[in-house]
Amino acid sequence: MAHIRYRAIIKVLCGECQAKVNENKRIDVKCPNCSFKKYQNVNNLLSFNSFITKAFPNWIWFNIYEYKKGELGALLKSFQRGKNEPTAKTL
Repeated sequence: MAHIRYRAIIKVLCGECQAKVNENKRIDVKCPNCSFKKYQNVNNLLSFNSFITKAFPNWIWFNIYEYKKGELGALLKSFQRGKNEPTAKTL
């Protein structure tokens, strides 16, 4: 049986924006210091969530896309840290 593959894009906050989040202030959504990370082969959403929490403690959201070779597939779901994190391995 083939594994279900997804693509993921993660937004990681810079230190300045993370300080604003900690103080419950608004952040600049177009901050040039914040970064986006892309992963092409995500099979298990639960282990991916724990991986990015360890690797990028300042992540704020990630989007899951269907995997289509050579192109960006359709958006399947968005997850936010602390609000709607994944609860199953697949969608």
